[in-house]
Amino acid sequence: MRLAHRQHPRGADTAERRQWWSPDYRLALVTITLALVAAVLVTAYGGLHSPEGGRKIVAISGSAGFVIFAVTAVHSVSNQLTTFLAVRLGTGRAAVIRLVVRLVAYVLILLTTLSLLAVPVGRLLVGGAVTGIILGVAAQQSLANFFAGIMLMFARPFAVGDRIKVHSGALGGDYAGTVTDMGLTYVHLLGADGPALLPNAGVLNAAVHPRAGTTATQRAVPDTDQRDAPATEQEPTC
Repeated sequence: MRLAHRQHPRGADTAERRQWWSPDYRLALVTITLALVAAVLVTAYGGLHSPEGGRKIVAISGSAGFVIFAVTAVHSVSNQLTTFLAVRLGTGRAAVIRLVVRLVAYVLILLTTLSLLAVPVGRLLVGGAVTGIILGVAAQQSLANFFAGIMLMFARPFAVGDRIKVHSGALGGDYAGTVTDMGLTYVHLLGADGPALLPNAGVLNAAVHPRAGTTATQRAVPDTDQRDAPATEQEPTC
């Protein structure tokens, strides 16, 4: 018994090491190293505005290589991070974290590439800020649903499979049913009148409570119809 007790942590430790030393992890290490090498080469020997043709070629090719290697590294790291977090936080939260990590990484890659090409980033940031304000006003509702979906996935006021009732004037009344899916824009609810798509922003601002008869035990154990159970005859007692 002592030998089995000692071998279990070793097996778990080995599985954890295999998980981290996966193809995505190895690919991330290689591509990050190549991206750094490309950035150093462009900084040291490149020059887009240099009169020498060789420096221009180094700047363009090195920047392109940096983008390719950096994007590949971001995909590998995010995939490995999703696999690691899915077991601990759930698939929904892991997918949200992967999306946020990729968006932030893509912005950093874009800014670094512009810096390598000696493009004035300051002017672009000012123009991008103005464009972002215009797009933000135009897509205000979509962005509200997106960020509300992130909040719902992390706050977890309910989960897929829960039977809930939503009270909201903004949604046009009350909705009751079973949650079948939770996306970044809508909550899918299956009620007596059929499926309904509720915007995340409306659900986040609504009053939500479990329907009567719904418990955590009922969500874990499937409901069984008592009528399907075999009837047992009771012998009369004197």
